[in-house]
Amino acid sequence: MTRFYRLTIFIMPFFILSGAMAEPLSGLKEKLITDYKNFYLEGENLLMLGTGIAGSGIMANTSMDREVQRYYQDSLRDETTDHISDIIRPSGTWYITVPILGFVSLLSDNATPSQWSQHSLRAILVGAPAGLFLQRATGAGRPEEGDSRWHPFRDSNGLSGHAFIGSVPFITAAMMTENRGLRFLYYSLSVLPGLSRLNDNKHYLSQVALGWYLGYLSARAVNKGE
Repeated sequence: MTRFYRLTIFIMPFFILSGAMAEPLSGLKEKLITDYKNFYLEGENLLMLGTGIAGSGIMANTSMDREVQRYYQDSLRDETTDHISDIIRPSGTWYITVPILGFVSLLSDNATPSQWSQHSLRAILVGAPAGLFLQRATGAGRPEEGDSRWHPFRDSNGLSGHAFIGSVPFITAAMMTENRGLRFLYYSLSVLPGLSRLNDNKHYLSQVALGWYLGYLSARAVNKGE
């Protein structure tokens, strides 16, 4: 869990500074507690998480992952998809995305961007422990290592962190808007950071899907608290 502690230490200054302008720190603490309860203690959310893990396990422990990866690399990947991946990939990098979210909240005079960044930071903090645990507990390897099957605690790539981090801001935006067209656009954009890892041959489909789904459930827990 060392990576979670590093991530938490990195996020908290941005989270506190961006939120302190809007409400006391005690209010932020209460919101985080509610978020964690909605994610880790609510029966419906745990059932949805379990269903997602089971679906990912089916893909990982059958030939599905390897067949999808082989087809994508042999038939779909080209110079254009590599260029798109180069553009999208940074959005799934936590030490890039987190500061951007923090600065948006600090520098924006508009309540909507500030709320969006706060919700996104909260969702990342809520989902990070589960994500880091699932990465290790599944023990899956990368495509370059040749095996997506689950070997508990042997490796730490059973969930794509890029897919998780990169999806949260877009899913959060989708949940905040009432415009159906924008909602569809944001959800569509939320899958791109994960697809960049599929394109780069760094993660299997099951790992990308599980990372995205964790982002969805984390944003959902925050949204429910609001």
